[in-house]
Amino acid sequence: ADALEALATLERSGQRPTKVRALISVAGAVMGSPLAQRYARLYRSVGAMLPLRECRYHGGAELDSLTPERRSAEMAALPPMPVLSLYSVAAFTDHERVSRGLRHFHAVLSDNDARNDGQLLLPDALLPRSTLLAVVDADHWRFVLPLSEAHSVLLRGLASPEPFPR
Repeated sequence: ADALEALATLERSGQRPTKVRALISVAGAVMGSPLAQRYARLYRSVGAMLPLRECRYHGGAELDSLTPERRSAEMAALPPMPVLSLYSVAAFTDHERVSRGLRHFHAVLSDNDARNDGQLLLPDALLPRSTLLAVVDADHWRFVLPLSEAHSVLLRGLASPEPFPR
């Protein structure tokens, strides 16, 4: 979603990126997540305490940008980019295979759709008008973040014991 926004910003400014022909979203929060809205208050109260060295806390704005309403509006406002081919890779898995830290969220999302990765519903990870390249049997953290290699013992403990082949 961020890469698509960057390309759209260039397109709007008249600086069409002529060398970019395709965009592949890999488990991207393209259409947001119902979790962003549901847990916004909790995140604002504990977000600054999370031990994520690579991701700084921004007072909750980072979660606001992932609400389905906001993502839907941003996707609708994108300018046409006809020379850009869009592709998606998404993930979902069974509850038994979800990382410990995502089990609660997987269960919450399963009330809407069992096809989720513990952070995103499968349809919300797909770029509109894209070609689906693959659906991976993994949870979001296992697929996207190598938490089993994290410096924090807490993060490693929340991760799936089964590493994703990279």
